[in-house]
Amino acid sequence: MKRRKKFLRTRFIFIAFLFIIFISGVATFLSEKTARLTVVATGYSSTPGQTDSTPRITASGDEVFDGLVAANFLEFGTKIIIPGVFGSKVFTVKDRMNKRFTNKDPGHIDIWFPNEEGAKNFGAQAANIIVFKPLFAP
Repeated sequence: MKRRKKFLRTRFIFIAFLFIIFISGVATFLSEKTARLTVVATGYSSTPGQTDSTPRITASGDEVFDGLVAANFLEFGTKIIIPGVFGSKVFTVKDRMNKRFTNKDPGHIDIWFPNEEGAKNFGAQAANIIVFKPLFAP
């Protein structure tokens, strides 16, 4: 009986040890796959004065949609959240901004709104964003 108890206790400690290693590895993996940045965030809409001759088509070739963001410093398809402004809503980079915003520090993002009034009301503001890097990128 004592032997069995000792075996079970040793097994429990070993499994707990493996679990702790696993959790710390997951935490490290996830922290390497996200970045926190402070950027200038502005709003834009699909009006001819704010876009090119195809106002409802993004630079990636997709139709505009709720959750669209333009950014020159992030790859197409990159997912971001803007917790201080939009909570946990996920945005996807599918558009580009004017070339004058390339490589600005801090970065600059442009959030798509369905109408010009919404974009103007959003204005320009500093925003903290969380960038989710692709999980299987090299």
